[in-house]
Amino acid sequence: MDKEVDETVSLLKGQALWQVAKALAASDPDRAEDVARSITNEIYQAWALAEVAKVLAASDPDRAARLARSITDEKTQAEVLAEAAKAWLQGWVSLWPVPGSICRHAQTTRPT
Repeated sequence: MDKEVDETVSLLKGQALWQVAKALAASDPDRAEDVARSITNEIYQAWALAEVAKVLAASDPDRAARLARSITDEKTQAEVLAEAAKAWLQGWVSLWPVPGSICRHAQTTRPT
């Protein structure tokens, strides 16, 4: 009976800390990561780390990818890595000129 109680308490604690990490992710990602890493339940820890990484993906895709690689649940890890990669690529694409402007530039600089 005590083992069941301990498991239930661990699950409830994991769920509560997951929600705390989720709430902190946007305003204090360092603290949110610390909270996530303190979760002993593997699934709730993976979900909490995923929440933090998803928030970080927009501003720091490299850190989000590093965080994602620490997630032990393979499905969650893959989802977060894909999101971090998407954010990283969007950052690079935003640095490139718009394709239409390349065509207009080529037309105006063509030798006669």
